[in-house]
Amino acid sequence: MQLDYEVFDDGNVINPSGAATDPATFTAPVDGVYNISAFTEISISSTVNNLEDFEMALYKNGSLYIKYKCTAFKTEAFRSNGSISFNNTLKLNAGDKLKVKLWQTNTGSLLGQLQSTYFTGHLVYAY
Repeated sequence: MQLDYEVFDDGNVINPSGAATDPATFTAPVDGVYNISAFTEISISSTVNNLEDFEMALYKNGSLYIKYKCTAFKTEAFRSNGSISFNNTLKLNAGDKLKVKLWQTNTGSLLGQLQSTYFTGHLVYAY
């Protein structure tokens, strides 16, 4: 997922996709409870190929934390698309790293185009 655009990053806790260290990664600045949300929409423009599978996963410190699957695709004559979102509250220790990963398959070998994405992580309270 591309994280090259930031509305704001108080505390400098998001590394952009092009960062040399931990690209596209959220790093918890302090021990605490955090709210983490993400959304993405993907589409394929084709008259013969449709999306078959689209998944998004949240990784914590390099290990799979939770996975989400898109189960409702919209298919039209020239396009198919789907979206996934999640909103989780979780405990993190200072220095814990979160990364969102996406993957998709379709009836051909087309690469799906991301239409809209966002990620937000914020501290609810420190402990």
